[in-house]
Amino acid sequence: MKKLLLLILVLTPFLSKSQDLIVFRNGDKVNCKITKVDSLNIYYNFQKGERSISSYVAKNEIRSYQLFNKQDSLSSHNDSIKTIQNSPVIIDTSVYVKHSFKWINMITYSQKYGIHANGWALQYYGYVLKKDSKWIFPCVFGLESFTINTNYFSQFNYQSANISYWMAGISPFRKLNDYFYINLGLQLLVGSEQLKDFNNNESDNVIFGIAPSQGIYFIPKSKFGITLGLGLYEKLLTSEVYQNDLGFRFELGIKF
Repeated sequence: MKKLLLLILVLTPFLSKSQDLIVFRNGDKVNCKITKVDSLNIYYNFQKGERSISSYVAKNEIRSYQLFNKQDSLSSHNDSIKTIQNSPVIIDTSVYVKHSFKWINMITYSQKYGIHANGWALQYYGYVLKKDSKWIFPCVFGLESFTINTNYFSQFNYQSANISYWMAGISPFRKLNDYFYINLGLQLLVGSEQLKDFNNNESDNVIFGIAPSQGIYFIPKSKFGITLGLGLYEKLLTSEVYQNDLGFRFELGIKF
C-alpha cells in the first residue's frame, strides 16, 4: 500500500504534464487532450471543473500545438510510465494584432455656396472604426439653413418662401492614409415649405429630396481633434421654388 501511494506521488507531476497543449494566436493556452487533427481544425477535450468538454478550434486561430504521447513500459524491478514529448507543431509565426473597434463621434459645421442658394449645415457623424478596415460607414444626421438667390427665386410666382428640412443617410469614407479620407455621401431630405404668392395667399407643402455629395476630409488619429472637409454637393427636391442645386462646401468640426 505504501509503495502504491509513493508511486502515485512520484507519477503525479508526469501525469499532469502529459496533457497536450494548444497555443492560440493571442497568447492564450489550453491544456487538453487532442483527439483529432485535420486540414482545417483541431479537436480536443478539456476539463472545466468536474465536467469534460469536447471542442475544436480552427487552425488559423492558433499559433502552435504540442502532443504528449504516453507509453507503458515494464522494467524488471518496478512499474513505470514513460512519457514522450513531441516537438511543437508551428501553425502561424506572424505577429498577432488584436482587432480593435472604436465608436467615433463627429460634429461638424458647414458653409455651403451653391448655384441657386447659399447656407450652412450642422451634421453629426457616428461610426465604428476598425483598425484594419479601409472603409467606414457612418450614420449621418443633419440640419440645414439656406437663402435662395434672388435671381433664381424671381422666376417663380411667389414673393416669399420659408423652407426647412432634416437630412439623414449614409456617408462612406474611404481611407487614403492615417489622416485623409475620400467621402461619398447620399442623404435623404424631409421637410416643409411655407410659400406666399403676390396675392398674399399662403400655402404649406411637404418636401422630399436627395442630396449626393463628394469630398475629401482630414480626420486626426487622436481620440479628440479638429476635422476639416472640402467637397461638392448636389440636390434634387420636390419644392416649388428650390428644385435643384449644385455647390461647394467647406466643413469644420470636432472628433470625440
